[in-house]
Amino acid sequence: MRRADVSVHVDQRRLPCVLEPSLLLTHAQGPTLALRLVAVFEPWLTRSFWQALDNSELLMGRSPRPAGAPLAQAPRAAHSAGAISAEALSRWIQLRERTDESAWVLRWVGDRIAESQLRDMEDLSLFDQFELLQAALEQRAEQHGLGMEAPWRGLDLHRAALDALSLSAVLEGALILCSATQDGEPAMVALARQLGLEVTDTGAGAVFPESLFSAERQFLREALARAGLAPLAQRLPALAAVHVCLDMEPANSGAAVAANVPAAGTDVADVSVLTGMDCDPPDPWQHARLWWYEL
Repeated sequence: MRRADVSVHVDQRRLPCVLEPSLLLTHAQGPTLALRLVAVFEPWLTRSFWQALDNSELLMGRSPRPAGAPLAQAPRAAHSAGAISAEALSRWIQLRERTDESAWVLRWVGDRIAESQLRDMEDLSLFDQFELLQAALEQRAEQHGLGMEAPWRGLDLHRAALDALSLSAVLEGALILCSATQDGEPAMVALARQLGLEVTDTGAGAVFPESLFSAERQFLREALARAGLAPLAQRLPALAAVHVCLDMEPANSGAAVAANVPAAGTDVADVSVLTGMDCDPPDPWQHARLWWYEL
């Protein structure tokens, strides 16, 4: 039989997966975890992760501030957090220096579009969306009294958690793979509660047996096993999955009116003239929802 003259290859886009910076930097196995996940997911790195690499000399031997702890408790609580792994940091720096820009298999949003690694030209708007959501979330953090360190001072887990939450929201509720604490709840989930966001522990289907989260949890466990991560996972803290969705209220709903949100297509200046009051831009995080479960 003659060989076929036509060969068809179907390239299916993998599910996006946002990786928590502390999971990649506080454990020596962090780089291996990220690279092996490429086989089953489309891993995304956060802006704060790359800022940490840029300031690597400041991170050696430091402990990041826990994301769920108030700023006033930072010095005492920092001792309970894992210190930055020198081995992980060194491997990430070597990987960045030895990898051509066009050969990266990981994706991320950087400080500028030129410093970002997006999937294709269609994702250029993703950068602007991330900027808007991140700015709004940082403003909400300030209003709730949660301060953040400047990026050049090292890895701030407050900022890192906000980055991951914003990136998940921009990617339409993409999975965040993070580490769970001894109490179970991930630090970024505790931070989200402090910010007044609605959080639901799905309990891997125990609370909502008919939801798809139970099926997703099994899918993720099998995907990690297929990627050869079963032995490596034993040397990491317990893993958890988090999803973030911006559940925006309709413009003509009672909640939107109560929040003085103008209807779609209405200029804010016109609304101010008609109502005789100043209209602040709507908070995109006002109706945000988080779901999480342990793997």
